[in-house]
Amino acid sequence: MKFFKVLAIASVTFFVAGIALANGPTSKNSFDHSSVNQTANPYDHHGAYIEGNIGQVFAEASFDIDGYRVGDTVRGGLGANVNGGYQFNRYFALEGGYTYYGHSVNMVDVAAKGIIPITNRFNIFGKIGPGYLFTTGSNSGSTAALFGGIGAAYALTPSLDINIQGAGATEGFFSFGLASLGLTYHFQ
Repeated sequence: MKFFKVLAIASVTFFVAGIALANGPTSKNSFDHSSVNQTANPYDHHGAYIEGNIGQVFAEASFDIDGYRVGDTVRGGLGANVNGGYQFNRYFALEGGYTYYGHSVNMVDVAAKGIIPITNRFNIFGKIGPGYLFTTGSNSGSTAALFGGIGAAYALTPSLDINIQGAGATEGFFSFGLASLGLTYHFQ
C-alpha cells in the first residue's frame, strides 16, 4: 500500500500546484506581460485531446488479521489505458478514462489534472478523481474507488506528446496501478 499512498499524495500535490499556477501572480506589483511582444508557444496546449498508454500492471492487497498485517504486491502482465479530455489552459485539464488491468479487472475514471510546465515542451502532472472498478466474467462485481496518478510529458510536435505515468485506484484493502508509456494527441 506504500506505493499507492505515495501516488495519492503526489497526485494531490501536483494537482494543487497546477491549480495555483493557473491562478497566476496575485501581487498588485507583479509584472504585466500584456505590454511585452511575445510570440505564442506552439506547444502550449488548449482544447480537446486523446491519449493512449500501455504498461506494467501492479495489484496489491493488504489487510489485518488478528492484529497481523497481511499483504502482497503482484506485478502483473500488460495493461492499457485510454483517456479523452479537455485542457483549459497550460495548468489545468479534465479527463475521463478507461483502464484494463488484465484478468477481467477494468476501471473508468474522471479526473482533474494539474499541470506544472517545466519548459515550453516538458511538464509534470498529477491527476485525481473518482474511479469505478469492475470485473467481468463469472466473478463479476464493481465498486467505487479513489483514482490518482502522476507523470511527465514531452511535446514531440505541437500536437503530439509522449508521456510516462503511474496511475491507479484504491478501494478498501485492494489497489490497482498501471506504470505506463503513452502518446497524447492534442486537437488544434
